[in-house]
Amino acid sequence: MAQTGAYVNVVFNAVWGDGIAPDLESLPALVSEKLGWDRSAFEDFISSDAATERYDEQTHAAIERKVFGVPTMFLGDEMWWGNDRLFMLENAVGGAPVNGE
Repeated sequence: MAQTGAYVNVVFNAVWGDGIAPDLESLPALVSEKLGWDRSAFEDFISSDAATERYDEQTHAAIERKVFGVPTMFLGDEMWWGNDRLFMLENAVGGAPVNGE
């Protein structure tokens, strides 16, 4: 699970922090380098049937939850959309009021 969190942080910051296109061909190389992963193994994984199946499952789950854009984050059933809403999610996780409620 720690690798998942590290991966999410690296990709999230690359795309929504540094403005790197998520479909940039060199993004997997950048990600694997930042995480210290074997580039070939990572590229093999992301092109595997298992990864494609997982991607499809997550896409369908997002559609069911009515996700309409990225980045979208959930805490329970509450949804936040947009990088500029992260502070609201952080407040909710910490128990602080969200939207002044």
